[in-house]
Amino acid sequence: MEGSFSRAHACTINESKGHTLRRWSGRNVVMEGLMEKRGIWIRSWKTRYFVLESSGRLRYFRCEADKHYPERAKGTIPISMDTVLEPAESKTGRKCIKISASDGPTLKLSARSEVAHMHWVRELQKVQNNVCFISDIFL
Repeated sequence: MEGSFSRAHACTINESKGHTLRRWSGRNVVMEGLMEKRGIWIRSWKTRYFVLESSGRLRYFRCEADKHYPERAKGTIPISMDTVLEPAESKTGRKCIKISASDGPTLKLSARSEVAHMHWVRELQKVQNNVCFISDIFL
């Protein structure tokens, strides 16, 4: 295990084509790892480090080291019952996740492997369902 994980967290590391995907049962973080994000204004793909929180936030950073400083987040995508998560494809045929938030831009994300893509989709849907369930209880 790397130094940023405490022994109290169960950690699984999946490696696929040079990509490390980390998941652990931490208090707030559901999943984290590298994905590529298509630019909103300039339509190029940039590698970013993403952190999915159980509270319904998907933050992305320039690099992994920045994740320890929330103010360094390049952006935050709210995952709520109003968020639309749908499969998409790039012009080159890469599998993507299209995230449309009611109070934010539409983003297109691409994991670096098929396995990582499936993990991200599953965990995003779980977080969305949990956030929706919690908001239904309090409404």
